[in-house]
Amino acid sequence: MLAGVTVLALAGGEWGLHRLVEDHLAEGAACRLTDPTAELDLSIVTPHLVSGHLGDVRIGGSLGSDAPVGATLEARLDDVHVGLFGSGPRTASDGSARVTVGWANLPLDSFGGPLGGALRPGEQDGYLALEGPGLTLLAAVDVADGELRVTPDVLLTQGQEIQVSRFLPLIEQRSPEAATQLQPRSVPLPDLPDGVTLTGAEVSGTGLVLNADLDPTALLADSEACS
Repeated sequence: MLAGVTVLALAGGEWGLHRLVEDHLAEGAACRLTDPTAELDLSIVTPHLVSGHLGDVRIGGSLGSDAPVGATLEARLDDVHVGLFGSGPRTASDGSARVTVGWANLPLDSFGGPLGGALRPGEQDGYLALEGPGLTLLAAVDVADGELRVTPDVLLTQGQEIQVSRFLPLIEQRSPEAATQLQPRSVPLPDLPDGVTLTGAEVSGTGLVLNADLDPTALLADSEACS
């Protein structure tokens, strides 16, 4: 790393230095992410290489092989420091992350009963919208104990909005099985890197977005520390 910095500095390669430092930071995330990338907020790196203070850094990549295909993590690390000339250990004062999981990778089939079979998930008014033949279920999402908590709230059918909690006793009388499937439930989530603590969930048009606190050292480890 140091030799590379020296050569690039002598050649006046600010762009090359920028890329070299970003690659060095991305290496630290290779334990936890597939094809990780790093992006500095700094436009000019050279003055910061002696102090090692790089400011805020964004790191992204796909989750590991045990996670569903297409599950990605985007992290922001605050106040990142590296060793002399961008080498050596990496540290950060704090971090946050967003994990995106596509609809195809979430086990939502358990809601199919009251909706008549196959579901088409999506987003509507901030809700998780599960659309079946002639009927759409709107459900609130949150996280608890590392799992996704899905709470059915509204049924949309024939232009009417039916509050699930209000009509659940009637549904229980007519179809106990459907009533059971309209109860709040937990849905398993993909394994997340160590140091990622879920704090909430949002629904987007393409999938579920999980917000998380991040132990920044989880994405800044030396490659030799991978386990």
